[in-house]
Amino acid sequence: MKPPAIERRELIRILAAAPAAPAAAAAGAYVPRFFTKEEYAKLDELTAALLPEEPGSPGARSANVGFYVDTVLLYAPADMQQQWRRGVASIDPSRFAALATAETNPSTEDERFFGVFKRLVLEAFFQSDAGAKFFGYRGNAAVSGFNGCAR
Repeated sequence: MKPPAIERRELIRILAAAPAAPAAAAAGAYVPRFFTKEEYAKLDELTAALLPEEPGSPGARSANVGFYVDTVLLYAPADMQQQWRRGVASIDPSRFAALATAETNPSTEDERFFGVFKRLVLEAFFQSDAGAKFFGYRGNAAVSGFNGCAR
């Protein structure tokens, strides 16, 4: 199924609002565009439980992960939107450990959703300003070498 097309004016409106939207989301003034307010509150709870704020480490809320997920799902195919509505309604943070255990071999809808949920939440965090700063991304900076991965 082909995702819905975005009209040029809608795209310009989204891009113009993008710098202000994360600040509004952080201040609690963000009005979700895909989720209902209740669903968005639950999404916020779930993302914060998966990526909590810790001393010296930003979490999902400071990275505005909910805003990212809400925006992605606004333009997602209908089957993905339905999966997220069902998934957000059916899981809670107290089940994360059990769902994560089954992540490599999911057998239930909740277990499958948890993997999808986790991937999109991490994608949102890695692409956020807070996530980039946490991981030391410097932007358009020249590097003289690559140190490789440390174990």
